[in-house]
Amino acid sequence: MNKRIKGLLSEQEKLTLEWLQSILKITRADIRKVVTWNEDNVTLEPSDTIDDATAYAIQEVSETIGSQHSRRAVKLESKTKALELLGKYLAILSDNEPPAINIDEKIDRDERKQRILMLSKKV
Repeated sequence: MNKRIKGLLSEQEKLTLEWLQSILKITRADIRKVVTWNEDNVTLEPSDTIDDATAYAIQEVSETIGSQHSRRAVKLESKTKALELLGKYLAILSDNEPPAINIDEKIDRDERKQRILMLSKKV
């Protein structure tokens, strides 16, 4: 997003955009950018070759070294949880009837704040 447009946004709108971008990074993460594998072994990619969006979606990297063998593991953030949060934010998911899709719907600032507050309490 260019600086001019970003300058026109309220702090709440900027926060919302950052939150959405973070959620999208998690939903779009591809484990194949972090790990390669075949029948014989699993290899972690060097951290300096992983793009920022993928790195953001990594929850944990661990290594356990034993006397007989070592174990390396990579855990990504939960795509399911990220998609659930995104669905709730966009009002796709609800406990009631699914809402009718209205692509022309305009969410006002107060409603957007309420959705963010509601979601932050459920996390």
